[in-house]
Amino acid sequence: MPNPRNDSTAAKKLAQLRRQVYGLTPIESGSISKPVHQSVADFQISETSFLRRDLTKITILSSLALGIQFLLYIMIKNNIVKF
Repeated sequence: MPNPRNDSTAAKKLAQLRRQVYGLTPIESGSISKPVHQSVADFQISETSFLRRDLTKITILSSLALGIQFLLYIMIKNNIVKF
């Protein structure tokens, strides 16, 4: 026979988890505004834009670093900078 105290503890834990996931007030199962597949699509779009922005930054910074190295090489070869 299940213990009523354990059931209430489990219910409190479940309510706490729902508050942590959905916010301050518990959300009824039928009141979710977005379907799950739409939320996943929004997440994938934002991940794609973040990835594209990061790759653009990496490309620009690496090109700048290679340009500076090439400039230093030319300057050293022409004895403008001496080591």
